[in-house]
Amino acid sequence: PPRCARSRSQAHSRQTGNSFVISLKDNPEVTIPLGASPRPGLGHLLNDPTKRRVLVVVGCLLYLGLALLLCREMWSPGLVVAGGPPDNEQKVWEIGWWAFSLTHGLNPLYTTYLSPAGHPINLMWNNSTPLLALLAVPLTLLVGAVTSFNLLVVLAIWLDASVAFLCLRALTPRIWSAWLGGLLFGFSPFVYTQLNSGRLPWLALFLLPVMLVLLRQLLVSRPRRRLLLGLEVGLVASAQLLLSEELLATSCLMVALTLLVLAIARPGQVARFLDYSIPVLAIAAATALAICGYPLWMQFFGPGHAIHGSVLNLSSTVSVLSSFLVPTQYQAISLGLPASRTASLAYRAVSTSYLGLPLLVLASWAAVRGRGDLVTRVAAIMTVGTLALSMGPWLDVSGSATGIPLPWVVLAHIPLLRLAAPQRLMVFAYLGLAVVVARAPTFQWTRRQRLALTALGALSGLALAPASAAFFVTVPDPGFFGSGGVRSIQPGSELVVAPSPISTLSPSDAAMIWQVQSDYRFRMTWASIIQIGQDGHAAAESPPSVLDSAVLASQAGQGGAPTSSVLQAMRAELHSWDVAGVIVGPSPHEAQIVGLFQLVLRTAPKYQDGVYVWSTWDQPSAS
Repeated sequence: PPRCARSRSQAHSRQTGNSFVISLKDNPEVTIPLGASPRPGLGHLLNDPTKRRVLVVVGCLLYLGLALLLCREMWSPGLVVAGGPPDNEQKVWEIGWWAFSLTHGLNPLYTTYLSPAGHPINLMWNNSTPLLALLAVPLTLLVGAVTSFNLLVVLAIWLDASVAFLCLRALTPRIWSAWLGGLLFGFSPFVYTQLNSGRLPWLALFLLPVMLVLLRQLLVSRPRRRLLLGLEVGLVASAQLLLSEELLATSCLMVALTLLVLAIARPGQVARFLDYSIPVLAIAAATALAICGYPLWMQFFGPGHAIHGSVLNLSSTVSVLSSFLVPTQYQAISLGLPASRTASLAYRAVSTSYLGLPLLVLASWAAVRGRGDLVTRVAAIMTVGTLALSMGPWLDVSGSATGIPLPWVVLAHIPLLRLAAPQRLMVFAYLGLAVVVARAPTFQWTRRQRLALTALGALSGLALAPASAAFFVTVPDPGFFGSGGVRSIQPGSELVVAPSPISTLSPSDAAMIWQVQSDYRFRMTWASIIQIGQDGHAAAESPPSVLDSAVLASQAGQGGAPTSSVLQAMRAELHSWDVAGVIVGPSPHEAQIVGLFQLVLRTAPKYQDGVYVWSTWDQPSAS
């Protein structure tokens, strides 16, 4: 470039195949693909030769094969669901609810099917994924909500890796390095851990690489493309909001921090960037408001909106300093740690932070070698910053807080970030590392250095390799809720359904699956889903009641015979809920739960198609 004319004697260039290499003194070589699209987006893929297109397709198919291999237990016999409770049951229920509500003229953004009459639940406060549920409606109607959920899980992982691969192709001429970057992002320990928990909103990460490409486009002033780029940004932001509001909020945070880093690195371009980006962002905001205005109105002003606080202890959902290096039970090389799949929520949170020493060494070496490359430098800085933010407000070395404040102390007071879990920012660390890995081959390396990089890459793959196939839980599937006796229930009847033999949090997780299996034939008095609790604070399950507490105790094999006053309180609760019947499904303590309801209802149940039923179907429910 003309600006380098003064250093022409210290600059060298050469053409290698389809690339142009520029080498400056005391700086690494930078490789620029010839014939690439001047647009810094995905347009270059259209100009790829046929051979390269074939390689891109093969790379995406390899991701699909890996995703199917990782989720191979999906084909096990029985009613199997990806991940563990309660997240997987909630998402299965949501996917089924969208199909049911849209085909029955109901509003899919809130429900009265998981609580007594007069207590609506606002689904927008449940980290819902309305976009996936809406797109999956035809599939759900065809194969059912459980199968649809399992397929969406596989699709999300495949899209995470494939979209990252395609977007990284805009940053490097090397297909294989872009493919490795997509592999790192789409099959990271973060994704694997979310898969084992069944958290679909945190598996659908495929829009984050697209945001990276759009940000890069924003940094290149093209006045004629303002309208189109604004529409693109608005559509992507709207789609991300309808996939995960928390992820959109944290994405905005990372974009702001990235722009801050760029402003420090290139202060002379700040005014130019603002002059170009403000109209683009205005168009994007208008587009997003037009698309998401109604869902946001329902969330903040619709039925069941008066919720505040969080159901999680956000101070425990943080990374600890040792978690970046110490493998967990989810890695094949776990240093002899327990291999149980029933880790606590806090331990699952730590497991998503694992990077491994080989990857950290590889990324650090590439970042130092590519310090003259603006993309690599910004990606490396943002990765380090993300690791610091993921540790929350206070530094925790290995499980005990040190009292040393971290940047999140300030950011936690921002309204949009108040309910965000710091540890989930690790997804951006993996995206940053994917960029560094994809860019690394464009720098000048000696033969020995390339061999060392290859060895570090292989060791990184071994360190990050999952311990086993993804976790799928088998849900009891009594015939009653399929084609059995559930058809005798009057539609819309309020029922008490208990319990769940697979959950330690609530008696209703399996019941949500059973309600889906019955095509929402009945309503339920309680469920494990975010709703208004005491004093308006967010609760993960229905407000506590005497009957609920007794069922929980019976499910755990505890508790004796209730007193007459307690029995009267339970009967009063059933009457106030306008309950039309009680169903007890399979459980390790099934007999104890049945005995409890015999005392409450003062009659014996009818055993039908695998469940115990106390029915008053001939009496229409007021709900």
